[in-house]
Amino acid sequence: MVPRIRQARSAVSLAPGAWLTLDSMRKLGVLLPVLTLLLAAQAVERPRVLGVAHMALYVSDLAKSRAFYKDFLGFGEPYSLPRKGGGGDRIAF
Repeated sequence: MVPRIRQARSAVSLAPGAWLTLDSMRKLGVLLPVLTLLLAAQAVERPRVLGVAHMALYVSDLAKSRAFYKDFLGFGEPYSLPRKGGGGDRIAF
C-alpha cells in the first residue's frame, strides 16, 4: 500500500475574522505582478526641457572640440581661461 500525500490547506490570519487561504495567496502572487506592470506602463508626463544651463566636458584636444562645438554645431564661446604659465587656454566656456 502506497501512502497518499494530501496537500494541506493552510490559512493565515490577517485580522480577527479574516482568513487568507493558500489558494487565495497563490492568486495574489499572480495578480500583484500583473497589476504592478499595468501601473508602471502608464505614461508619465514629464516637464519640458527648455534649455541647458551648464555642461562640463573633459577633452584631450581643446582645439578640435572647439571647432566641433563652435563651427559645426554653432555654439558660442562666452569666455575662456588661459593657462597660468601661458601655452593656450586651460578652460573654454
